[in-house]
Amino acid sequence: MPDVYPEEEIRKFYKLLRHSLSTEIRTIGKNGVRSYHVLGEEEFVKKCLELDGKENIYAGIQEREKLGTTVKSVSAVRVIPFDFDPIREVGKAADEKSRSDALTAAFIFWSALRSNFTNVSLIFSGDGYHIYLPMEPILLTENNREQVVEAYRVTADNFLSKFPPPLIAKSDHVWDLARIMRVPGTINLKTGLRSHFIHYSTVPNVGLREQILSVKVEKSKTNFVLPPQVIHNIEIAKWIDRDMAKVLRGDFGNFPSRSEAEMSIVCKLVGFGFSDEEIDTIIRAHGMEKWSTANPKYRVHTFKKAKEWFVESKVFKGKGRIGVQG
Repeated sequence: MPDVYPEEEIRKFYKLLRHSLSTEIRTIGKNGVRSYHVLGEEEFVKKCLELDGKENIYAGIQEREKLGTTVKSVSAVRVIPFDFDPIREVGKAADEKSRSDALTAAFIFWSALRSNFTNVSLIFSGDGYHIYLPMEPILLTENNREQVVEAYRVTADNFLSKFPPPLIAKSDHVWDLARIMRVPGTINLKTGLRSHFIHYSTVPNVGLREQILSVKVEKSKTNFVLPPQVIHNIEIAKWIDRDMAKVLRGDFGNFPSRSEAEMSIVCKLVGFGFSDEEIDTIIRAHGMEKWSTANPKYRVHTFKKAKEWFVESKVFKGKGRIGVQG
């Protein structure tokens, strides 16, 4: 492993993100999930060094309006990230072989991207590998947000389809705009390894912004309208479970990722007795971005895990469905 100088790596990451407004730092560890908002490089570096080795440290990769944590608070898009993780058994740490495979997959994809774009950063996360494509900023407004969110996702997905990496690592879709990613230069507490840059470039790639904006996105013709009885039942459920209500409003502050937030919601809705179809419509109607844009296999897997949890859980035993008529 090369010599890693934490402050230098953290500074390089801030320069890669090129935020002009607030940056969210989110920590996950023994103190739960905490969110900090900083202004400028010096505040960012100081806070990351202060927390390094005590918590896992992540940053919102797209800049936010101050104190924002959700997609609605994202003010500009400046990078496209990709994430490659080792394939491992659930609950077990990655071994050297699986970590080496993840590097191979990430390097092949990184090399393919560099055949089209000059500036592509590659990072070891302390376990897997992250790739960043910097771009000229797309400023978000209420008028273009929906269009940009979908065009951004389509563009990133197209890169993976055009340059498919070998299936020796897990490639996560990390294109929800409120995504947090590990800060290079900080310690991954799960592995004890310090994350660092393998290849570094901050220069925006010419034409990438225009490529995203040229994507034709059809507005969804589906209005996710909930039947009156389901609206009644979900309002009761939200009154009973205030944490669930917060997540459905778009507040994911207590969860390290959108996947975990959505898993929590599905588990609770399964427990309250809603059908798969009702749960799907409820989540879409509340505008939860990853659920709506992810591969269908993601939703199938989430339902499966939620039902397994429900069978084992004692939380909802005997409660039955809320407000069932007949």
